[in-house]
Amino acid sequence: MTKKNKTFKSAFSLVEITIVLLIIGLIIAAISSGSRIFANVKLSAARSISKGSIVPSIGDVTLWLDAASVTSFLPDEERDETKISTWYGVSPFVNYIVFKQATDADKPIYKRKMINGLPAIHSASGFMEYPDYKSLTNNATMFFVLNNPASRADRKLFSTRTSTGTSTNFSFAVDNTSGSGDGIELCISDATCKTSASNTDPVPLSNSIITVIFEEKSSDQGAVSFFLNGRAHGANTGTTTTDEFQFVEKAILKMEFNNIGIGEVIVFSKVLNEKRRKSVEEYLSKKWDIIIYH
Repeated sequence: MTKKNKTFKSAFSLVEITIVLLIIGLIIAAISSGSRIFANVKLSAARSISKGSIVPSIGDVTLWLDAASVTSFLPDEERDETKISTWYGVSPFVNYIVFKQATDADKPIYKRKMINGLPAIHSASGFMEYPDYKSLTNNATMFFVLNNPASRADRKLFSTRTSTGTSTNFSFAVDNTSGSGDGIELCISDATCKTSASNTDPVPLSNSIITVIFEEKSSDQGAVSFFLNGRAHGANTGTTTTDEFQFVEKAILKMEFNNIGIGEVIVFSKVLNEKRRKSVEEYLSKKWDIIIYH
């Protein structure tokens, strides 16, 4: 009788363990499912915010890339940790712009939750190109939503050239080197560079909204202004340059990643006034959940 009781108790304990493991499995599955649902809801909300943004009404958009858009990537590549061969400009405004990378080793990667739960494109050394970018004339307002990496370095993100050669007509870079960083950097012809905060205020290691404005003052002079999360950045904001800023009439536009995640890029071929600049920054802040300071 004692033996039977021991057997019964042992079997009952095994059933209990099985039930507990089953409950734990169901809880984990529910949490995982809930996480996916939350991510999908957040992505849908971001897309809805984009549809209602002020960007289309401003006009003169010459580049708009959005990692959260439903039309940006090929369906089989819009998956976490998947290599990206094609990145389309946001339709219908600049849908003729298509960045491509055919070499597998140079393809960037789609990161589903890189910037506050929203997608970004990232790579250590990959790049993409668009071969037929048109001129911005000599005025421009550019917005970048970026995820800066844990390591510090001078990282070029965008550049143009007239052919397949190495000569650069224009480049944009972010430098978050501690203590000696240029902050945000705009260079013309690989020689004349304007920086937002030389040696004083590097870009922080966090998600950021960066705004760069160039306004032509004469045939050979212009003013550069830099903003980080809505706030004027660095002592050099508004510096006058003796070199004319312009994209050539027809250029190859290269997008590099250099360990930075790119979430959204908007480029206008004109100078936005303060009210419109802030309205675009507010749209990006709401969508990407990045605090701005106006």
